[in-house]
Amino acid sequence: MTRTQRTEPSLQWWMDQQHALTVPCPDPTCRQPVGEPCVRADGQLLTGPPAHGNRLRDADRAAGVPHPAPPAPARKVVDAMEPERLDHHQRPCSHCRAPILWARTDGDRLMPVDADPVADGNVLLTVERDHLRAGVLGVNQAAGARDRGLSLYRHHKVSCPHADRWCRSPRTTRRSTRR
Repeated sequence: MTRTQRTEPSLQWWMDQQHALTVPCPDPTCRQPVGEPCVRADGQLLTGPPAHGNRLRDADRAAGVPHPAPPAPARKVVDAMEPERLDHHQRPCSHCRAPILWARTDGDRLMPVDADPVADGNVLLTVERDHLRAGVLGVNQAAGARDRGLSLYRHHKVSCPHADRWCRSPRTTRRSTRR
């Protein structure tokens, strides 16, 4: 088939167009009433799809055609009002005995986080398939999260009086026992 040849619309195309004609078109450039086919902005009949997408959606809704629900987000932000979701992630710090949450970072490392949200926190906790995840936010990101009312947490090394015993600096590496 060459480019200049046109094919006739399929049976499905005609069925979709007839279905769409049962409702008025909500597209601001069209606004065709019930029974009238959709037009382009220049007034010419729509030749590609059988109708504007929103008109097809509205016709489906009017006919009671079920649409799949949008997928749930992969991660859900932890709400401070849902402490029961965090109970099984909570353990006491082995040095100061304060309650802490163990969360995985995006680098798949465990991070101890104070169990209670704080006003000056910069760690956003999310739950992903029942796993607690921690994301460290920058200054502006943390301010934006606070403005949206999200609960922010703090890395436990900031509040633990014994952090020098267990927290290594990022530049310090463990010596290998192999020789």
